[in-house]
Amino acid sequence: MAVENPNVQKTSELRDYLILFLQNKFLVVSIFLICSILAGVYAYTAIDIYSATGSLRVTIPKSNVLSGPLLPEFQDIGTDRFIANEIEVLKSITLREIAAKSILDLFKSVSNNDSFYVLFADPKRKQDGTISYSSLVKSLSSLVDIEQKRGLDIINLKSESPSPFEAALIVNSYIDAYLKFNLETNRTQLTLARNFLEDQRKEKQGKLASSEDSLKRYQEAGNIAILDEQARALVK
Repeated sequence: MAVENPNVQKTSELRDYLILFLQNKFLVVSIFLICSILAGVYAYTAIDIYSATGSLRVTIPKSNVLSGPLLPEFQDIGTDRFIANEIEVLKSITLREIAAKSILDLFKSVSNNDSFYVLFADPKRKQDGTISYSSLVKSLSSLVDIEQKRGLDIINLKSESPSPFEAALIVNSYIDAYLKFNLETNRTQLTLARNFLEDQRKEKQGKLASSEDSLKRYQEAGNIAILDEQARALVK
């Protein structure tokens, strides 16, 4: 029984491939040239996309012994929930409205329109102007990616644009909008707490004055005299 040599078999396969290539060489060369031309055209005409990233470190409000969780496991759950709530705040239309106003205001202060791309209704016809305020508010939901950095109390914000300046502007404006919103929220809460405490103080003072007045009338009606310290010393 004859044993086929593996080297002979490989040589035969290579010969078959070579014959197949020679028979279809024009087709193969044409496909190669077409693919090369298309790749070159795409590389020449493709728009470079730049990415800008910013981070926010979320500070978890400290809780007291009574309101805080009893077990560390529940504390971690509370932390994750708080960060998830902050992410939803970042994605809210309120934040997008603040960021959109800031972006358009900064756009007006920049003289070089080449630094912008996605803000224009038609980037190829910049003379037509930018997109409207409401359109930008809507577009920001897709222009900015917001997600928590795994295992950390940090929220990452990312935006992409053919203009690196514009991408950085969008991210920075979004972060500034969050900080401004957070500051206004804290001020409002502080004002409400201060007003509540002031109302409570006035209410307690009123009750105390009323109680003192009632006690005084009762003493006068019953001819009850209250001696001060000097009078008590003289009596003794």
